[in-house]
Amino acid sequence: MKVNSRNIKIIKNRLDCLYSEFIIEPLGKEDDVKIGDEDIFIIYPDDIIEEPISVDDFLTYTNDLDNLVKIDDSTVRTGNIRQTILAVDSYYYDYLVPDISFQDNLLEMQIKEDPVLIGLISSKEGIYNEDFGVYPCSQYLAIELRYKSEERYTFEEEDELITRFLYYIHRNTMSQ
Repeated sequence: MKVNSRNIKIIKNRLDCLYSEFIIEPLGKEDDVKIGDEDIFIIYPDDIIEEPISVDDFLTYTNDLDNLVKIDDSTVRTGNIRQTILAVDSYYYDYLVPDISFQDNLLEMQIKEDPVLIGLISSKEGIYNEDFGVYPCSQYLAIELRYKSEERYTFEEEDELITRFLYYIHRNTMSQ
């Protein structure tokens, strides 16, 4: 999806919300969102991230910002998405782990680099310090659960699914 005449106002309103409520740095005039753009940059404070996110992902992640909550020190949730930070070796993940996802009738689960929702909460709550290499978004991997409908697993069931998913990945990469 690209920025078009139907979604540009929504995108700009959501960016304004990020700038005012989440301490996201505004884009310069030359980088302002325009019709035809395929990606959107979010500039987190004190972060080194340089990769944009797709218009589709931007609209999905910012769809329910009023309900974005930090569950604990590693998990955030909004609407139908949960992101939980993983403590894994990024070299191992980047070079050895295949791009694996899991789906059932309720959700899709996969590992995400530079998790947007984690970055937004970290920015909003000031949980970063460039001097110590603690960035709001980059340098993190998270497991993301995206629900397909309003039906949900309990938090404990989600944790069990995550454990099984990570065990499956580990088991399959160790046998290679």
